[in-house]
Amino acid sequence: MTNLDKCVKELKAIGKYLIPYTFPMASLEFEKDIKILKQTEVTIDGYDVILSYSKADYEDSFSEILQIQPQYYPFLPFNLLCKIAVRFLGDKNLSLIEVIKDKKKLYCWILQTDKFDGSPIEPESKSSVKIYQNMKYYSINPDEVNFY
Repeated sequence: MTNLDKCVKELKAIGKYLIPYTFPMASLEFEKDIKILKQTEVTIDGYDVILSYSKADYEDSFSEILQIQPQYYPFLPFNLLCKIAVRFLGDKNLSLIEVIKDKKKLYCWILQTDKFDGSPIEPESKSSVKIYQNMKYYSINPDEVNFY
């Protein structure tokens, strides 16, 4: 089992367990308090990254958010980002928001899935379709998202 496979298994298990303590089921303040439980530092393909995974329960869907941030670099190669995102979230109907935090790029991959059949839901937000190596994803402008 690779470092990435181990991270996927562990973070997804923790994310599922912490659904009742994640917004909107819990307050944003409480979720901020437990954020440390949802993240890990790992080296993947020679890059030190911080991964944070969260799963939230909405009325008819689940929202999975994977945040990827370089530990020491200002940004990460896009092929690495896609590799990590696909391992966590699959390759259907992914959305990506890129923001700058602490002088480093923060990459937020989002997947909405139907609560009853688990199928990926196409994003409703204003986004542009992008394709990278046969992977279609939706790029969301960070100005159109409420980061609380």
